Amino acid sequence: MKPTRLRTWWQRARSAPAGVEHVVAQQDRLGADLGSLSSRLTRVEASVAQLAELVTQLADLVTAIRQEDLQARAAARADQTYTLRTAEAAAQDTLTNALLDSLGEPSPRRSGLSVTIVSWQHAGFLGDAIRSGLAVLDRISPEPRGEVLILDNGSTDETPSVLAAARGDARVRAIRVPRNVGLTRGRNVLLRACTTTHALMLDADNRADPDGGAVLFDAARRVGAAFTYGNLVMADGSGEILDVASQEPLTSACLFLGGPHIDTFAVVDVETVERVGGYSTDPGFNEIEDHEIIHRLCRHGELFAFVPMIVGYYRVDPLGRGLSSPDHAASIARLRRQYDQDGRLSGTEPRAVAIHPELGVIWASQSAGLLDDAPPPGTADRD
Repeated sequence: MKPTRLRTWWQRARSAPAGVEHVVAQQDRLGADLGSLSSRLTRVEASVAQLAELVTQLADLVTAIRQEDLQARAAARADQTYTLRTAEAAAQDTLTNALLDSLGEPSPRRSGLSVTIVSWQHAGFLGDAIRSGLAVLDRISPEPRGEVLILDNGSTDETPSVLAAARGDARVRAIRVPRNVGLTRGRNVLLRACTTTHALMLDADNRADPDGGAVLFDAARRVGAAFTYGNLVMADGSGEILDVASQEPLTSACLFLGGPHIDTFAVVDVETVERVGGYSTDPGFNEIEDHEIIHRLCRHGELFAFVPMIVGYYRVDPLGRGLSSPDHAASIARLRRQYDQDGRLSGTEPRAVAIHPELGVIWASQSAGLLDDAPPPGTADRD
């Protein structure tokens, strides 16, 4: 080996440990830097997590503020609506009282069934409602047959023509008020005009099932119920079935909209409803007048009867008033304040029975009693 090569080889051999040490030192420094960077990344991740939590809390706060704002706006609208309706009430009461005076003092009511219909701008549906009411009367024996009573509640559509055609049947009687006095006042006018002990409350855009309506009347008389109802088929304008309402006996779960909806489509004992004050004209109950009368009858300890069969057809109209109304929450709160401050309604089962057309009473709440004195099935005469 040449001397030059030998020196080069020897210098490299002597410097190798230093080079290795240098590499190790570099790796140590790199490891330390990586450790420091990892620690920093951990702190950054923690900061990001905290920031994300703050952002989530801020989003929740914004949502809560918006919800409170919506509720405040809804409450303001409800207050405004209530104020306007209260202002209108005086004029409506004047018209209603004049109409009641024109009817004279009520005569003693005979045992029987009438059908009452309040109509406002429902000319397109009113004819079907009247015909279904007449069909119900045709299903009961002649002696208890009453009338189909219609209140034209200030309609400006073709309602007069529909009523003129319907008057071809002597059992149809129409009353007109020049301005809309509201649904509940209209119901009270028809109850005053009713000459029979019972009335089927039929809305102008709904239809009664003839057999179902007759069975309700039969059941109401058999157990002496103030409010007798059955299954309502809910359908849209095309006839498509959407749901079933009024589908079980009245329990405390049904009150304050905590359970199944029970519609005002029912056979009522006219004198009992009038005795408790009739349908409420309080503007705060405009959106839930059907629930209000049920709760008031419950508060008075009146008996409810449920018949497990189809009794009518309820038209679901997207243009109609619904439970999404801004007045709804305020109305329910008002209902609770008025009828359940002491917790009696929500804590005690209503007086209620379920009665089958053929089997008779098949269920009764404890407060209703055993109903041992209920007449046997088929007591009420029907064709």
